[in-house]
Parts: sequence; C-alpha cells; structure tokens
Amino acid sequence: MPVTNTENTHKLFEWMLEHKGDVNHPVPLSVMMKEFWANEEKPVDVHVLRKRMKRALCKPVEVLSHAFTMNQIIQLHFLLGIPVSEDLRNEIEKHGTLQLGATKKIIQAYHSNDGSFIRTGHGWQEVPGSSNANFDDSSTISDGLTIKDEYKLDMSYIPQDDLPHSSEGGPFQSFPNLSAKQEGILPPGHISSLEVMSQLHNLILVLKNSSLDSVDVQIVVEKNNPDRLYSVVAMEEFLTSVKQCLGVLRGGAHVFHTSKGHAMQYELFMNLFKFFLLNIGAPENDPAVVEVGQEIEKCKNAPSMVFIEVRKVECVLMSLFHTATPMNNI
Repeated sequence: MPVTNTENTHKLFEWMLEHKGDVNHPVPLSVMMKEFWANEEKPVDVHVLRKRMKRALCKPVEVLSHAFTMNQIIQLHFLLGIPVSEDLRNEIEKHGTLQLGATKKIIQAYHSNDGSFIRTGHGWQEVPGSSNANFDDSSTISDGLTIKDEYKLDMSYIPQDDLPHSSEGGPFQSFPNLSAKQEGILPPGHISSLEVMSQLHNLILVLKNSSLDSVDVQIVVEKNNPDRLYSVVAMEEFLTSVKQCLGVLRGGAHVFHTSKGHAMQYELFMNLFKFFLLNIGAPENDPAVVEVGQEIEKCKNAPSMVFIEVRKVECVLMSLFHTATPMNNI
C-alpha cells in the first residue's frame, strides 16, 4: 500500500496513532513501515517516505485540523521525530499545555529552538487533569507552562544507552511499605526525589539564566505532583548519572566564548554544582564529587577564564531531573 497521495498518507497517520501511538515507547520509523507494509514485496524507502510525511505535516494547521486534532498533530511530529512548522509553533504557544487525551501528558521534549523533539527518557510527563479544556478534546491552558524560545538541548555527548531514564525493573525502588512512606523514612542508600528537585530548582534560581526557565518549569510541575511526595532514587544511580553528565560539561567548556548570553563561567557553575551535590547528601569523597572538584582546580590554573555553553548546562539539568523522577516510582 504505497503512499502516493494525501489520502493514503492520512491512512498511514491514522494507523500510526492507533497502533504505534505510545509516546513513552516511540517506535523507529523503519520498524513501523516494515509492519505496515508487511505484505508488500517491494521494499519501502524509509527516507523518501519520511520526506513525504514531513511535507504532509507541514501543511497549515487549518488544513491539518480537518483530519486530526491538535494533539494528534503534535503526537505525529513526536513519533516521527520531525521539526514543527512555525505555524504549528504559534498554535502551541497560543494554547499552552497540550495533553494526549486520557493519558494527560504534557510535551516535555520539545525544542522550540529548532522545532524538533527529544525522544530519549521522559518524552512526556504525567500531569494532573484540568477542566480548562478549550481546544478540541485534549488541550488545556496552564499558566506559566508556555514553551519558550530556548537553546537546543544537545544530548550528543551522552551515549543513548547510558542516558538517565526510567525503565521497568530498573534500580529505582519505592519505599518498601506504605507505613514507611507515610513516616517519611528513607531506605538506606536512597535520596528523596523531592529534595533533588528542590535543590535543582534552587540551583537554577542562583544561575539566573532565562535559558534554563523551561527546565525549571518542568521541575516545578513535578514538585507539585502529589504522587512524588515519597518518591526516592538510589544515590549510587544518581551519582552515576552525574559522572555521565560531567562529560557533557567538559565537552561544552571553552576558554573563549563570543556570546555572553549563550555561556556562563565554568568555575562558577562547577562550584554551584558541587554545592548542589553536597546539599543532596552526596559523600565528599565520592568519585563524582571529587571529579567536580578537579574541574574547579583546572579552571583556577587555566591561563584565561573558562566558559560553559548554557545549552550543555540545560542538558545536564534535564538529565538529572529525569534521573530523579523515574516513572516506576509513582
């Protein structure tokens, strides 16, 4: 069933939404197409097909909305991992937080800088339902949660398999029983997710960089999630993620940066980062904390001031936020 016109493209989109629409587990396009054309003898060129679908989704929102809801349009962009048109970006801004029907999830992986999506880790985040739906059947307005023009979140320095994420059966465990949760007793070797988020929020406030606002919004939303009240994360697992993130920071550090707004002092950030780690209870002799201290010493001995790209800082904070909020801990 080759896609040669708009009608067949829409049939493919409808099939994707019905059978492959799980945004928590996006399926590669090549896998989807192999299943969709299972009975076709002639192989399908996935790259050509992707271009066709991209062209179809680049039509004006007014045209697309005749066939799909706003939420479905966003969902298709996410599932295909393709950029969002300026027209659609304006609609996202206009209608605030979008929810995926009954699953009530907000867009968390959207890059307003280039209009694309990150599909690693928490692509979407659970949020409480809202009665303010005023756009089709699945969108709500939420003050303070509009998408901002931020820098692209670059995950290229972290191996995809090593990114902090929540997986079923992973090392993140909840409290052993309800009474322990109610009493607020932390299991040995664990830290409170709420405390980590609070300290991340404080770190962002001190950094005072508007490019980190989008990360902070997500942290604040999750902090107010009642299901997170007694959520915990293993300290060892969190510090392992910190060590992974240090590679991102080193990769974004330079002795000279032409744009002040796109960078901050590396030594200042690393001092604040070390303070953050100690505040959440990380041992001072832990390899991750020691490595942060070594980076600070390198800055002190550098011949000139070292800067860190803000987008790398954003990447790190987002990764640590994901590590602190595993979905199977709710």
